[in-house]
Order: sequence, then structure tokens, then C-alpha cells
Amino acid sequence: MFYDSVKINTVRILILTPDITPNGIARSYNTGFSLMVNQIACALAAQGDEVYVSASSLFHPGLSAEVAGYRLLPRSLGSLLRHSRLRDWWRAVRYALTSQKLKAGERYMIAKYTVSTGFNEHLIRSIRPDVVSVQSMMPAVFPFILASLRCQVPFAVSLHGVFSFLHAGFGTCVEQNILKLLVRQGTEVTFVSSGTRSRLAECYGRLSDNMKVVLNALPPVSVRPEGSGVRKGCIVSVGNLCERKNQWQTLMAYSLLPEEVRKRHALCFIGKDGMDGRLQREAEARGLAGQVIFTGVLTRPEAYAWVEQAALVVLASKDEGFGLSLIEGLRFGVPGVCFSDIDAYKDIASPDALLGVDERTDEALALGMQLALGWQWDKEAILRHAARFTDEKMAEAYYEVFRQARLPQVTADEFTSWMDRYVLQSCRFTV
Repeated sequence: MFYDSVKINTVRILILTPDITPNGIARSYNTGFSLMVNQIACALAAQGDEVYVSASSLFHPGLSAEVAGYRLLPRSLGSLLRHSRLRDWWRAVRYALTSQKLKAGERYMIAKYTVSTGFNEHLIRSIRPDVVSVQSMMPAVFPFILASLRCQVPFAVSLHGVFSFLHAGFGTCVEQNILKLLVRQGTEVTFVSSGTRSRLAECYGRLSDNMKVVLNALPPVSVRPEGSGVRKGCIVSVGNLCERKNQWQTLMAYSLLPEEVRKRHALCFIGKDGMDGRLQREAEARGLAGQVIFTGVLTRPEAYAWVEQAALVVLASKDEGFGLSLIEGLRFGVPGVCFSDIDAYKDIASPDALLGVDERTDEALALGMQLALGWQWDKEAILRHAARFTDEKMAEAYYEVFRQARLPQVTADEFTSWMDRYVLQSCRFTV
């Protein structure tokens, strides 16, 4: 194997991911996942590893760049078609035409991914990585895994959340069947929190040694945050506005706070509006228009400018793999409030830095917010707690996982048959 007990030689890592937000490359829409994949790549490169990244979302022939130490690989329609295989085209057509239980968009999606398998084989054979890092577990990563098996290169899967327990749809319940089979056959799988690992361990019937927790790290801040119009003392909620992030309940809880508290502490939502303005209209209907701020999409430095001046960071997600916005607040000495049943609570919780709310009611969340605003927090203790989440620790943990990565005891043909069952039976088979 290419690893020893002590890291001596440079390790060549190929990260295959559905999405990424590279430094210095403008994008109209970012997610916590796309930002974190970039941070993982940067952290590994900073440790001296040779890191290459290919992202399905970045489909541009000229996009090839050195990004903070790692190489972002180009991707084009021409190269995808040039390296595609006839057998994959046949399967793609079969999926598109015979998966009648799937919606047309879902059939197109899985067919498109399937055609890209040959391109991913080409990447692996060109780069000749020691290990492939597959980011997330959804139908989009099937060609990454299949290509790794065809090329006989060890791979590890990194989960950034577990969504199959919240959504029963085709795109997310893959965790409960395909991933379960891979875990049983020896694939190394990482989770960003103990809670996500425990939920799947319960689903699988037991916790396996190859199911590891690797906590996220705080994103680096290269410059002092700046921002015009930043209001001090806000209650800040960071994350794209959507049902899962549950900003609606944050607004409901805020409306229950005493008027004198709301006058001192405005509520600030940072993120893209995916709720068609419903949150803004509700704030106006409740007479809170002057006390609730919607910034829309901000760059990280712009968002940090708000967080640094905040009195409190609130995370009310219905389903949350980690809760990065909470520790982003801790880095500036700002305490946080969240529900105590989020997956990473026991990984990130500290009585010196976070207040956990046990009941998922508007009244309980409002009480938690009010208690946190009235508490005399020790900023230095919060900063010490935040120091646990560093790039170096995260990179070292991933290195240990990659050191143990082996090819699972499954052939490419067997994995193809799993995919056939999953797609053609629309995620209804049991394992």
C-alpha cells in the first residue's frame, strides 16, 4: 500500500464530487456542501498531498486551475463524449426508457450520470491516484464509484449529511441501500457527525469499523471581515432559506420575544431565498418588517462581517448533518442556539459556547434565544472551544481514512447490478 504508519511520501488524491465552490471562481449559487468540499481539498493540499478535483457541476472546457494548492480539472461535453463507453450508453438508454416509476427529470439525471462513467475512468487512469475521494452519496456519484472499481483504485465515501430519513425520494434514499452494501463490503465511509453515523448504523443494524467520524473545520478567514450596513447585536441565521433549514420557525420564535428584546436585537437572515418571499411576507404581516433583515446571498467575508458583530447565531434546521454556521459564530466569540437533536450536537456542544433547546416548539426556541441573549458569555472560552475545529485536524483525520482505504469486496459488474436494481425498481429493493 502507498501509506506507511508515518506520512513520508506525497499522496495523490483524486476528489470526485457533484459540486464545489473553488476559491477565486465566481458562482451565482453556493451551498455549504460545495464550500466544504473546496475546504477539504485545500486542507489536504496544505498538508503536502497532491490533490486533484473534478466536479460534475463545473462543466467548462477551459476551466482548469491551480486553486489554493490543488488542481481543478477541466470538464467539457466533448471530453465526456469522447471517453464514453458503448456499454454505458446502452445502460443510460435503458434507464431512461424503462424506469417508468421515475419522473422524466429523474430518468434524464441518472442517464446523464451513467454516460459520464467512461470520462471518470479516463480521469482516474490519467491522474493515477493512490485513492479516490467520493464526496456525498447520491445517484450523481454512481459513475465515480463504478469507475474506481473498473480501474481497481481504492476509494472512500464522505457523507456530509444523511437525508434519506427526511426525504423518501429517489435521489436521497440511496444511503439506505447502495451505501449499505458498500459498507458491508469494506468501503471506508466518513460522516461529519456522530449523529449521522448513528442513524445509519441503526438502519444497517450495527456500527462497522469502516464508518468513521471526521468533523468539519472552520473555514479560514484571510482578511478582516468588512461590510457596509452591518447592524451590531443581531440574531443571525446563516443558510439558504428553505424548509429544511427551518428559518420559518426561527421567525416564529423571534416574534414571541418581548418587544424590548426585539428592539435591541434585530433578526438577520443570510442566504439565497428559496421560499419565494414567504418569509418576508410573514415578517411584514406580523409587524416585524423593521426588525427582520434579509441580506440575500453574501460572500463569506460579507457574511462574516454580520456574524462577527452578532449577539447570537441561531440554527433551527429540521435536519442538519453538522451545523457549520454555529462554529463559524464561535470563531468570533459569538454564542449559538440550536435544537439539541441535530446530528452533530454532542460533537460541537459546550456549555461555554452553545445553548441546546430540547423541545422543537416555537416557545422553547424563543425561550432559548432569550436566555442566551441574557447570559454573560465568556468570549475567551468560546474562542477556545472553536479552536477544536481546524483544517489541520480535519486533514489529518481524512488522511487516516485514506490510509486504510481498500477496494471493497465487490466487482464492477456486481456494482452495476446494484445500480440496475436501484434505478429500475426505483429505490424499492431491500438489502
